[in-house]
This record gives sequence, structure tokens and C-alpha cells, in this order.
Amino acid sequence: RPNTFLDDTIGSPKSLRNTPKAKYVLPEAYGLIEDGLKWLDITYSKVYYKSNRLEIYYEYCEKLIQDDMAYVCFCTAADFKNKYKDRKLDCPHRNQILSFNLKEWENMLNGKYHEMEVVVRLKTGMKYKDPAIRDQIIMRISEAEHPRVGTKYLVWPMLEFSWAIDDYLIGVSHILRGSDLIKEDIIEAFIWDHFGWKKAEFIHYGRLNFSGLSKNEENLLSKTKARNNITNGTYRGWNDPRTWSLQSLKMRGIEPKALKDSLLDLGLSINAINFSVNWLYSKNKD
Repeated sequence: RPNTFLDDTIGSPKSLRNTPKAKYVLPEAYGLIEDGLKWLDITYSKVYYKSNRLEIYYEYCEKLIQDDMAYVCFCTAADFKNKYKDRKLDCPHRNQILSFNLKEWENMLNGKYHEMEVVVRLKTGMKYKDPAIRDQIIMRISEAEHPRVGTKYLVWPMLEFSWAIDDYLIGVSHILRGSDLIKEDIIEAFIWDHFGWKKAEFIHYGRLNFSGLSKNEENLLSKTKARNNITNGTYRGWNDPRTWSLQSLKMRGIEPKALKDSLLDLGLSINAINFSVNWLYSKNKD
């Protein structure tokens, strides 16, 4: 049986590229995920919360700094992109001495700096053809309150860094991942190679596009929009049929077997797949 991993870290890579504050974590998502799995009759052996594993990420981040494979960077997102990343040039912080990096890493952990002021970057190299790979951020500061740990922790990992550590330590053998996240594979593999860790196998699938929806439904098929509509009272909750969550499918009268059979019929393809909701409805009648 698989493990269930609840990714409840704060923010996303975009939160540092586009400069807004870190994204919120949905407190209700914890129960919704487990409720959805139960409805689908999917069993799992253990639940992991990333918010319980921050000290582990800190340990391996410090190891990378010690090994001169990561550094503390004070460049703004715009400066790093425009002055260095796009030109394939090292930023001024890349060659800081070890003692300085370690001191500033401790300062990050101890709350000396605020959100958006400093990050830790992985030394993937500035010559990669894909700019997104060049000295990617692996740790950053978030001052947003977390639903499980509050404001106890200020430094949070980026997705690909936490994945690299967790996938190895937990013993993941196969990783199912959207084809839009292939860049993250490269970052993970880079970290595994550095530590000499056995690599998991990546299996990619394309985006699932819905057809058979009204134009209004297509425009609203978004977690963020659904959450906003729930908050402002437009939707009555996550079981509102307009959210297209698992809870809403249950409310619509969709049987779990119909949903699973529909998805299994599609199979895995790295290309985008068009999924007709009418196919789901027909399966539900079988």
C-alpha cells in the first residue's frame, strides 16, 4: 500500500518570482484529502506531514552548504533573473566563504531576516540551457501562519528540495508526476547524485483537460477561485457541485468506481488528455 504525503509547506516557487507574499495553506485540506481517499476506497499505510519534517530539511540544507553545493543569496528576484540568471553569470553571493554562508543560514533560522530578503540557492550551475534550472532556490522565508505549526518555523523548503529528501529517506521507488514538472526531476536528481543516493523512477503524465463543461464551469475550474467563492459565500462549501472536488462529485451522485474506471480507461500518457465529463456520467450509469 502506498504512503500518503500531505504537502503542507507554505508558498510555491512562483511566490518568489512574482513577489507576492507566500500562499496560504488550506486548513480544511487535511480532512478533505483523507475524506476523498476514504470515499475512493484507497488505503495507505502512513500519513506524512511535511510540516513535521522541517528539521530534516534544515539538516540536509546545511549539509549542502557545508559541501559548497548551496549558498545564501540576498539578490532580489528581479536582480537575480535580469542581471545573472538570464546572462548565465554568477551572482555576487555565489562564492561567499563557507563560514559566512553558515552564519547567514543560522540568521535565517533565528529570524534575523524577513520574507523576500534572503534565500538559499542550490549550486546547479549558471550555464544550464534551461534558465529555470540555474541555481534554483531550495529554502526561503515565510512569515505566514501555518495551520499546524503556527509561526514556530520561518524557513520553508521549495517543493523540489523537499521531494528530493523525502523520496529518498522514505524509500519511494516510483514517482508519478505531471509533465509540467520535469524541471523538478532535474533538481531532485542533482541532489540525489550529490549525496550518492539511489534514484527513484520518474513516470510522467500530461495535463488532464476537461471537455463537456459549460463555458462558465471551465472558467471556474480552479482551486483558488473555488476557495474564494467558498469564503465569500458564493459556494456553500467544498461539496458544492461547482468546485469539482471529490466531495462535489460525491454530492453529484458519482460513484467512486465510475470515477476510478474512467481514469483507468485513460491510462498514463505524457501528452495532454481530453477527458469528457459525459464519459464519467455514462460510466456512472453502468
